Amino acid sequence: MVAFVTSIIIGIVALAVPFRWALRRRPVGAPLSWGQAMLGATWAFFLMFWWYGVVPHQWLTWADNELNWRADKTLLGPGEILDTVTPSTSATWSCGTSSSSASTVSPSPATSWSG
Repeated sequence: MVAFVTSIIIGIVALAVPFRWALRRRPVGAPLSWGQAMLGATWAFFLMFWWYGVVPHQWLTWADNELNWRADKTLLGPGEILDTVTPSTSATWSCGTSSSSASTVSPSPATSWSG
């Protein structure tokens, strides 16, 4: 988490500080030199690399390692209680009403789809 938060802070500082510096130092309408253009392009490249490369990498590393949000883990509820809940062939579900005349749907284990 420290690396992820640090990468966010570095990204914000890298975005805000040079931008504010450029606004104060450069008069409106002044021509741009070759060196200033290269410095601006390098800064833009660094920002894109940082926000689209480093920050997502740090997020994925944090989520995989510390939060255990991996691809092999599925959200099944506390204590994996949903693993034991499987519909049987004799179960019926009501269609959202509690009256006795509500229609019920019986699941079948082998449903054939034609179309």
